[in-house]
Amino acid sequence: MKRFCTVLWGFFALLAVVLYHDKVHNPDLVWGYATLDLLGSLNMGLVGLMIACLMAALMSTADCLMITGSSLITHNIYRSLVPGSFGKTLCPGRQSRRGRRRYRWRPDRHPV
Repeated sequence: MKRFCTVLWGFFALLAVVLYHDKVHNPDLVWGYATLDLLGSLNMGLVGLMIACLMAALMSTADCLMITGSSLITHNIYRSLVPGSFGKTLCPGRQSRRGRRRYRWRPDRHPV
């Protein structure tokens, strides 16, 4: 399914370049012009949906980069500054009488 979507995406990009090569001279603007021309004429809000989908993809990529960057910083910098800190993990403990979750530290079974 993933390969099919990728091939379809590439096919649409080539089709848009062929359809709009005489109208749009900047190749970066072909996607926006094709979206507005093909989906905007339907008046169903599909241009807004396309913009929302592109923003969701951008947010997903940014989220992944932030998580990767923070784990790299933690693994490479924090580990060298605080020796012995990666032999422990935070695991859930019992709930207290007030209903709050308490945590306790325990040695990790798989050292890094």
